[in-house]
Amino acid sequence: MKTECGKVIAANRRRLGLTQAELGAMLNVTAQAVSKWENGNAEPDFATLQRLTEIFGISAEEFFGNKTEEPERASSERETPAPAEPQPKIIIGYCDACNKAIAQNEPYHVYHAARGRGQRIVCGACYEREEASRRQDAYEDERKTFRRSMTVSILIAALVLIIGVAMAIAEKEPLYLVSIAIAAALFMFVSQCFWTSYALGLLLFFCRSFRLPGLIFTLDLDGIVWFITVKLLFGILTALLSALLFGMGLLVSMAVGTVTFPFCFASEIKKLREMRASIS
Repeated sequence: MKTECGKVIAANRRRLGLTQAELGAMLNVTAQAVSKWENGNAEPDFATLQRLTEIFGISAEEFFGNKTEEPERASSERETPAPAEPQPKIIIGYCDACNKAIAQNEPYHVYHAARGRGQRIVCGACYEREEASRRQDAYEDERKTFRRSMTVSILIAALVLIIGVAMAIAEKEPLYLVSIAIAAALFMFVSQCFWTSYALGLLLFFCRSFRLPGLIFTLDLDGIVWFITVKLLFGILTALLSALLFGMGLLVSMAVGTVTFPFCFASEIKKLREMRASIS
């Protein structure tokens, strides 16, 4: 059965539109503790009672006298209207960043921790500063990733181009256009590996291992030699097949990358511009 104290806590909590968990977070207690108070199974200590009066915006007399609601007056009763009194400032919590008191009608934000590990409340000004800082960090990380993609892809493409030109000069074959095409395809594919996940995922799809059948041998010298020899041959065959499949995957990924590069590049530039506009 609810006690008078529990009724007051429940009535004022509902009046402010707070849940038991939110009220408990303001008092550094659990929602179960608030439930016990409201159900009359326990009572808060004196310090918590004082904090409750601050949150509810009522006096100690109103709290312990259960005067949260005024009785309705008869419609026939006429009284001279009393001058309006200033509404008390209802404090719902304190900012975890600047320790400023947060009133009921002031902007604030609540961060809910993962796995029910409590929550964090910040005032509107601190929330805006934290959001601006997060947007700035995200923009800087994205810009560094874009620069890194350009640097790595240009270096790889330049290395391949130099090797191709050197081989063309040594063999005296007109392979310059082929070298340029391969270098350009590598540049477009490698750069997309930093921006999107499907470019690299397409290549990883071809990175598969082969399982060759098991071997049966006799436990004598000839059987052991035969087993080692066949095992080495199987290992070489597996390596060749894996290298062949990887080469095919690289060629397919490069071919697809040349088609998707313009769209991915435009999307990355647009993303950087939007992130920059959000922090300006």
